[in-house]
Amino acid sequence: MEREHRDSVFAQLQEMKLRMDQLFTENFEPTVFRTSATETTDQSAPWEPLMDIWEFEDSWLLAVDLPGVAEEDLQVELAENHLTVKGVRKPLHGPKQGEAAQMERPSGVFSRSFLLPGKIREETVKAELRQGELTVLITKVPESQDDRKRVEVRSG
Repeated sequence: MEREHRDSVFAQLQEMKLRMDQLFTENFEPTVFRTSATETTDQSAPWEPLMDIWEFEDSWLLAVDLPGVAEEDLQVELAENHLTVKGVRKPLHGPKQGEAAQMERPSGVFSRSFLLPGKIREETVKAELRQGELTVLITKVPESQDDRKRVEVRSG
């Protein structure tokens, strides 16, 4: 009975942590990219992979922690100026005879979307998954004066 109560309290605390994480993600977005909330479509615990974003003069580099996510379970999509990283981390099944004493590693569907804050060279976007880390390199289109149009001002 005591174990069931402890498991219930632990589950409630995990749910509260997930809600707080989502609240902070939705309200304190990175300044370089606008991000959307995590989308989940199954019964697994929702999770949001940790990510770093670097801005360089000619590009952006995203590094996403995705341990346990297989390449075939991962999608990186680009539509207009929206970059979406989504996939699924399948739960690790433990020994058949044992009962998990504690499980902290979330599994299930995840999705992170970003509105890129400028023009990009879509044909040069590169993504690589290596040792549980996804890196995405996005090349910027340089802002040039050719894109500007001077309007002639005439006096009355």
